[in-house]
Amino acid sequence: DLNNNSFSGALDLTRLPSPLYTFYLNNNQFSGTVDLTQLPSPLQYLKLAFNQFSGPVNLTRLPSELPFLRLDSNHFNGSVDLTWLPSQLSVLQIDSNHFTGTVDLTRLPSPLYVLDLNNNSFSGALDLTRLPSPLYTFYLNNNQFSGTVDLTQLPSPLQYLKLAFNQFSGPVNLTRLPSELPFLRLDSNHFNGSVDLTWLPSQLSVLQIDSNHFTGTVDLTRLPSPLYVLDLNNNS
Repeated sequence: DLNNNSFSGALDLTRLPSPLYTFYLNNNQFSGTVDLTQLPSPLQYLKLAFNQFSGPVNLTRLPSELPFLRLDSNHFNGSVDLTWLPSQLSVLQIDSNHFTGTVDLTRLPSPLYVLDLNNNSFSGALDLTRLPSPLYTFYLNNNQFSGTVDLTQLPSPLQYLKLAFNQFSGPVNLTRLPSELPFLRLDSNHFNGSVDLTWLPSQLSVLQIDSNHFTGTVDLTRLPSPLYVLDLNNNS
């Protein structure tokens, strides 16, 4: 564990000890590119967050049993292939980098419950109908994703869904969200059409659909009882 220091410079991760299980480097000033293709096979926890690493990263040859990976808050760039992640991966945080290109969310590992892609420059359309069934936290905000989104087949355990500050468009169906979902942000996109607020999840506490192109009337008489944030501003 080397985290929370002021270490700097480039790192060679290709000759680490073969039994290495936990490897924390976050919150330093490490820089340069990183090769993640020759990590020790027993590795379970890899944290490289909050450094100055840069360049592309290959996520297709990670240790096959790796469950936890944080690469967030660096300067990584290029595209990422999410179709060959480790089969046991549960947490993937690659937010706050400079990643670009499209992402395929249809072949994510089945145990994945945290996926954070926010604050990058990802683009293209997304299929949200085949996400891993345990998914609990799903952040896509602050990218350039576009196209329509189907919110009717999201994983039932989902608690946090952020699609804000993208270029999504078209209508959205809010009547078939996960029944226990408490937090939903769709703000600052190009969504349009009418919205039905009478069949929202019973535990919804935060709903932000502001800064879109929604139209029509809204019925506020059947909102969820826990709701404490409702933002409808800057629509039509």
